[in-house]
Order: sequence, then C-alpha cells, then structure tokens
Amino acid sequence: MIRANLNTLLSLTAPLFPTLQSYAPPLRSQLTLYGCILNSLDRAQLEAQGVRQAFASILQLCLDPRPKVRKKAADVVKDVIVAPPPPLARHPYADRVADWVKTCLAEVNPSVFSSKTLGKTVGSPTTDTAIHILAFLRPVLLNLPLAVSNFCPSTYVLHSVTLAPFKSLPSIINLLLTLPRLENPYLSQSVYSILSDLFSAPVEDEASHITSEIPAVLKAVLFSPPSKTDASLCPAWVLVLGNAMLAYSVANANACAAELGKAWKTVWSFLESNHAATRKAAAQSLDLLSRCFTSALIQTALHETQGKMEPKSVLGSIISQTTKALDSLAFARSIPELLSVISSLIKNLRYREDDRNLFAESLLFPLIQRVGDLRTEKRFEHKEAADVTLATAMRILGPEVLLKVLPLNLEPADR
Repeated sequence: MIRANLNTLLSLTAPLFPTLQSYAPPLRSQLTLYGCILNSLDRAQLEAQGVRQAFASILQLCLDPRPKVRKKAADVVKDVIVAPPPPLARHPYADRVADWVKTCLAEVNPSVFSSKTLGKTVGSPTTDTAIHILAFLRPVLLNLPLAVSNFCPSTYVLHSVTLAPFKSLPSIINLLLTLPRLENPYLSQSVYSILSDLFSAPVEDEASHITSEIPAVLKAVLFSPPSKTDASLCPAWVLVLGNAMLAYSVANANACAAELGKAWKTVWSFLESNHAATRKAAAQSLDLLSRCFTSALIQTALHETQGKMEPKSVLGSIISQTTKALDSLAFARSIPELLSVISSLIKNLRYREDDRNLFAESLLFPLIQRVGDLRTEKRFEHKEAADVTLATAMRILGPEVLLKVLPLNLEPADR
C-alpha cells in the first residue's frame, strides 16, 4: 500500500517538515509516519528525490534541542539503517549517515584542526551538540559502512595520525578522539564508552565488519592518551585500550602480539596513579591484555626460563616487571592491583605443555612463591587479595604444585 501510493504520501506530508518545526507533538507524529514509510520501501524507491530529502530532514532533527524530538528522530534513523531492504546486507542510507556524522563531528570541534576557534566552554552549544551526536551514534555505529565515497578527511591530522580517506570508521573514531579536548568529563566518558562498545563487538562476533579497521583505530587510541592526573578520563581510556587489543587479538592474534609489549607498557604506567579508580581500571585492562598471549610468546618466554637467560621477550619482561613491582616502593599503594594482575597471568598461561605441565607453573613459579611469602609477613596489609591470587593458582595449577611453593605451617611456631 505504501509503495503503491508513495508519490501521494510524499506530496501530502513532505512539505509539512518546515511547517511543523515549531510544534513538537505533531512533528513527532510526522517522524513516526516517516519511520513506517522508510522501512516499507525497496531500494529503488529509497533513491527517489523526495524520500532522500525527507531522510535528510530527519537526520537534522537528530540534533534538535528538544529531547523528545531528538530521540524520536534518532530512533527513526536507527530503525531504518539497521533494517536494509532485502537482499541488501547494508542500508543504502548508511553512507549518508556516516557522511553526516563526520561532518557534524568535524564542525563540533574545529579548534582541533584550526587555531581560529579556541576556548570552548563546558556549557557552550558546541558541547551540547557533541553530546547529542554521541547519543545518536552509540546504537548505529556498527551499522555504518567501512567505505564512503563522498567524504575525504585526508587533510585532518590528529597527533601525526592522518585520517584515512574513504574509511568511515577510522575517520569517525579519530574525530571522536578529539572531543575530550572540549574538557567536558561527561562527553569524554561517553566517547570512551562508545569505543569500548565498538571494540567489544568483534570479540562477540568474529565476523564483525569492524575487525579489519581495528589496527587504524588502535593507533589513534594509542596516540590520544589523557593526562595521567585526569581521574575522570584515565579509567575509561585504559579500558578502551584493553578492549581494543583483545578485539585485535580475535581478528589477528599474531599482529596483536607484535603490539602487546607497547600496549602493556602504556597501561602498566597507570598502576602508579594516585587514584584508586585508575589503578583498578588499569588492572582490568591488563587482564584483557593478558588474554592476548599467543603460544609463540609463551614458548619464547619458556625458552628464556629454561636457559636461565635474562628475560628480554615480551612475556618474560612482563613477568619480571610484575615480580619487581611487588617490592617496589612506587607500587606500594598498588599491591591489590598487582595481585589481580598476577591472577590474570596465572589464568591466561594455563595452556598445557606436552600434556604434563602448565606454562603458568614453569613461568610463574617464583612469582607465586613471592606472593606466598608476602602472605605470611605480619606487616602485610593485603592478605585477602593475596588469598584470592593463591586461590586462583590452586584452581589452575592444582594443590600439588601450590604446596611445593607455599609453607605448610604445620608447626605451631610457624603459624
């Protein structure tokens, strides 16, 4: 019915968009009507001039200052592009949405690319617009195309990372990473939250189209760290990096392994933070990174251990660094987080070697022993956290291995 009478519907309703602009309730009804129309059309009808103009009007309403109008318009756009007409896998309007998003993001913070406009305030319309864009972008980002043909941001540069022309997602991510410079904590946290959701998708679905874009996006994240004194942004940023690396590992384990040392070093530095939330997030991020260990990394570290060589491999350096940190004054406040990292190492080195031993036993034996020694010291303040780590070792390695390391304390004087 809608397809057969499309021209009549457009002639009667499309001219109402500017007329209803000042009247929110009927404007929302108009949006509902066009949601039904757009979802009923085939590919050829979606390319009709009147339909395209109506969709462009709906896109602009996604930034309307009225919350209900803005949400209704965003819901219509989301419902349209997530349900392409058969047999298409991606909606024809996804390109237009990607173009529009990137144009809006570039206009929101031009000071990133030009010195002409500086000093945006937290309460400025620019910040509000950015928040509206992020609210719109969150549910639709994974439905945007890999490549677009009408937007070439090759002249935009962010920390020496040139935005790749004709690539939708890397371009959007680079633009998103400029928004924290507006110095709005809510806006910045929203950006990092969207990125975490984006990177979680490939882990759940290895066939996700985002996997091929992870290296470019990961590079942009690494080049855009927050200040280590920023307690509001650091926790979110380190989790973005951890999720990005885990997604990269799913997409290409060996390529991820080549970047693991750099990513670990970057996140590790946040364990020295004065802020508990940052230290906790860093430990969680390191847990994600520890899931990226490959058999090649493990074998190299094992070879060093068996040859009693100075650890120079990525994994060998990580274990050595963790062991030294337990006795370092700089990490005195980070002991619970360090113990959590040790638990992560134990869990993610559980691959069997010749069906006899665990890599965790071969590589982490001295580290587990040091945790047991700390647990028995009278002045040690984090015995509950140490118990959790030792319980992990018991579960993964078994009691026989653990009892080789820990004292039995059977004599009264030893208790």
